[in-house]
Amino acid sequence: MKRQELATMPASWEFYLCVIERYPASMMVDLAWHPHAPVRQYPVLLEVDVSLLIPDEDGLSDPREAQRLFALEDQLAVGMSANLNGWYVGRMTRKGKRIFYFYAPTSTDVQQEVHKILGNFLEYNWMVIHQYDPQWILYRELLVPSEEEAHLIKNRRALDELVRRGDRLKRPRPITHQFQFESEHQVSVFLQQVGLHREQDASVRINEEGIQVSFIRESGIERHFLDGITWEFAQLGKQCGGSYLGWRSEVISS
Repeated sequence: MKRQELATMPASWEFYLCVIERYPASMMVDLAWHPHAPVRQYPVLLEVDVSLLIPDEDGLSDPREAQRLFALEDQLAVGMSANLNGWYVGRMTRKGKRIFYFYAPTSTDVQQEVHKILGNFLEYNWMVIHQYDPQWILYRELLVPSEEEAHLIKNRRALDELVRRGDRLKRPRPITHQFQFESEHQVSVFLQQVGLHREQDASVRINEEGIQVSFIRESGIERHFLDGITWEFAQLGKQCGGSYLGWRSEVISS
């Protein structure tokens, strides 16, 4: 991609929590880069490690420090872009540190530039690490969420939309689950696994992408419950050669 195209590409920031080597981690990643990574013109990974002033007991950030960290992040993102032609792709908070990740054409003068950029944040200790990462391995393998994490993010977005539309997420309700398969054999195996009959319990339709299967299950919609059951469906669909497309629910506001 050309720099002009990169500059106008809309960001797609996503937040999620995970565990890395037994330590909790808070992740923020711009997923807009995912379809384009690696970007050939930006082979150098720049990492700015900032020590938190008052980390919580899990090594994550404390709300009392949040505004100062947001200000530091904003200034760092703008400065790295303007001064080093660096693209901000994500951050990780873990073990008492917040680490900011950028990709740039070169690491020349990065230490001096970060020193200038963070001149108004003298209370923080920081260090800069740079490495050659032309395949964007850190971005793709550390920052981008795993299959399960991406599934949970999708659930959170759907629940947030229901809340935005007035749903209180309290009452059990019919939930429609949708799957996609490539062959009739896969559909038959899947329906047998979930104990459904083709016409009686499930809707099966052929479309341009293959064969779409949907069925309705009455269930609660609490986050922990929904995450569990939909992840089981996703794994079962995959085992049968298909994919889980997601779920939908009518808004229940009362």
